Amino acid sequence: MPEYQAPANYVHLDRVADQARDRRGVRLEDQFGRWWGTSIEKSTGDPCCGISPFGGWEDPLNTPNAYLLVPKHDDGMPIPGKIRVAFPEWIASIKGSQDDWDKLIEVAGRIEYKNYTPADRAEWAEDPILLRHAGPKPYPTVEMLEKAMGGDRVLLGLDYNVNPGMAQAADMTYREFVQDVMTDGKSMAAANRLWKEHRAFLEEDEIGEIELPNLEPEVEEEVTVG
Repeated sequence: MPEYQAPANYVHLDRVADQARDRRGVRLEDQFGRWWGTSIEKSTGDPCCGISPFGGWEDPLNTPNAYLLVPKHDDGMPIPGKIRVAFPEWIASIKGSQDDWDKLIEVAGRIEYKNYTPADRAEWAEDPILLRHAGPKPYPTVEMLEKAMGGDRVLLGLDYNVNPGMAQAADMTYREFVQDVMTDGKSMAAANRLWKEHRAFLEEDEIGEIELPNLEPEVEEEVTVG
């Protein structure tokens, strides 16, 4: 008698059920008070899928997931609710490709322009003729990443000023939060609405689990007549 094999859709749903049991959705706060959404393995606390901005903000730098790291305690266990943008490592990786690009621009410029001044040389990075030879400058640049690491609000995608050493948004009092938001020109009503959303957000520390359909086979009742 051939071995019974579950239908393919049952196998898929079992896999989804395992993931729902072993993983949970979380929102993690980075060193600048920004929120990122992902799913983590319940056993290790490590992200197990893509990490992306959460809460309506946009990431101008398109931060690669490789440089979004969960900080660890001394014993190696993840610090709950936190994530870190590894700017030093990111800058080091960009610097090599940017140095190569600078050399290509330099070589192309010396070939294209036999006579040039230091002022001309300073414009080579924007020269359309040289860009056709060297290609576009690597993005983001080292300079942009260094500014972002220092708290540049535009490059961080934030609508208010932050500093790496500032109190984290989760620790801010109502007064601190409202004052911080209103410095960007928002009204008191808008600040109050954002505060309510902020508190509701902090109180919800995980996304609801996936609801799976009932996989139990239906059993027909036998009806006795007479």
